[in-house]
Amino acid sequence: PENPELLQQMMQAAANPDVMRSMLDQHDSAIRNLLSQPGGASALKRMGKQQRARAAAAQAPVEHPPTAEEKLLTQRKGNPEFLAMARLDPDAFSREVAGLSQEDRVEALRTREVVLREEQGWDPQVFRDALQSNTTVAAQYAALYRRTGSVEATRRLLFSNTTLTDQFPDLTLALQCTRRAAVAGGHTG
Repeated sequence: PENPELLQQMMQAAANPDVMRSMLDQHDSAIRNLLSQPGGASALKRMGKQQRARAAAAQAPVEHPPTAEEKLLTQRKGNPEFLAMARLDPDAFSREVAGLSQEDRVEALRTREVVLREEQGWDPQVFRDALQSNTTVAAQYAALYRRTGSVEATRRLLFSNTTLTDQFPDLTLALQCTRRAAVAGGHTG
């Protein structure tokens, strides 16, 4: 309430049953007086509708404009609803995706690819194309995948191990795991 006196009266009523009874009696009397006046019933209905509308508006969820990150993600064909999920580690992401509908699973995977491309500096589609068109990349990836179990773990391994980077140059390039790409993608590996 905007009226501090009314707020104080309400607090007193909550603390004192006699004050509460008195306020309820006054309220009932005011409603009886209003109903006895011509047009009083319709005025009371109108006030009730207005009060319900204010209460509903107060309980409605507040729509916030999309953040710059959500706008960028949407422009690049990702879905902001799956942004937090897209940033999970590979195992957690797989568990979360398993419980989604087929349509949502596609959206989550698409969003993860956008996040990987934008935040980690590489494009999974370009990598898949390299695997299909370059047997050297495919063989190098197969060798490391047996050790790591995922593309992201393979990338982390190549970031952290210059010997492997030198040993698998084609795979490193396909995964954009050069030190220059790592810095551009936000990794310091």
